[in-house]
Amino acid sequence: MSKFYHILQKCKRLIEIMFKKEYAYIKYKPIFMLSLPIFSQENILLSFAFFGLVSFFESLAFAGLFFPGTTLILFAGYFCARQGISPFLAIIFITAGGLLGGAVSFFLGKIGATNLLERYHLLKPAQLHKGQKFLEKYGKYGVSIARFIGPLRPIVPFTAGLFKMSSKRFFISDILGVILSTIFYVLVGYYFGEGLIFLSI
Repeated sequence: MSKFYHILQKCKRLIEIMFKKEYAYIKYKPIFMLSLPIFSQENILLSFAFFGLVSFFESLAFAGLFFPGTTLILFAGYFCARQGISPFLAIIFITAGGLLGGAVSFFLGKIGATNLLERYHLLKPAQLHKGQKFLEKYGKYGVSIARFIGPLRPIVPFTAGLFKMSSKRFFISDILGVILSTIFYVLVGYYFGEGLIFLSI
């Protein structure tokens, strides 16, 4: 128990260093984000809708490469802990957003929308090749595994559609991956926030 407490103290010290005022970037300042009006008890459903929207764009074909989705989903768990509420609704909204984003990406791949993505500079051949090699290596399980790997999350659903993976196989794997990865990331953020609350008592 003392060893666990010692680890938490180290984590707390690291976070305190990261949250110093000279660091202006929001991704390193969840305390700053908690001060925004959207993240309050009065706007709780709006907060969850925001996290769902983040999950959608993070899963959207290649757009997710420019979106700090994993950081914000971890923050969703942290937010729930700091507000003293269950992370259940956050998980529901984020899962829904991720599934919708993955479905849009998959069907964009199905219709072969590579020209559209190239036009808006969202697609590089190297990224497409990476997604293809990943699916060749892991097959249908690759769709689930990719949900845990930030750079692959928006690429693999599109690639699966482009290379004609069956819709049934894709959606079974993607649903499993979205649910498990959302629970994992939200709970990591949640229990990290709980740990900080414990250390501040």
